[in-house]
Amino acid sequence: MSDRPYLQVMVFMVLSQMNLVYIGYSLPFVEGRNNFVEMFDEATIQVIAILQMALEMGSIDNIDVKTGIGYSIIVLILANSVFSMYFVVKEMILTTIEKVKETWQKLKEKCVKG
Repeated sequence: MSDRPYLQVMVFMVLSQMNLVYIGYSLPFVEGRNNFVEMFDEATIQVIAILQMALEMGSIDNIDVKTGIGYSIIVLILANSVFSMYFVVKEMILTTIEKVKETWQKLKEKCVKG
């Protein structure tokens, strides 16, 4: 398959599509937000794979178009990373705030009893 990279991309797309269907059907994460983020990641992978296949099949000869597709892939990867990191950081902050409130409440109860 190394002499036919477009076949590798097609297999990758099929696996990604199967993963997307699994996530959409079974909703493996407890919080819907995490399922949404995972589905967004898989959809981004699908778009990048389509752009990569367009580059690999050799049907595009114009260097400006190839460069534009390359930059589009970079922008999609960066946007996906920022989007995913936003949700991770937001979840960390919300969890930290919740833990601080719980600890504060336990401390107040301990002071009232003691």
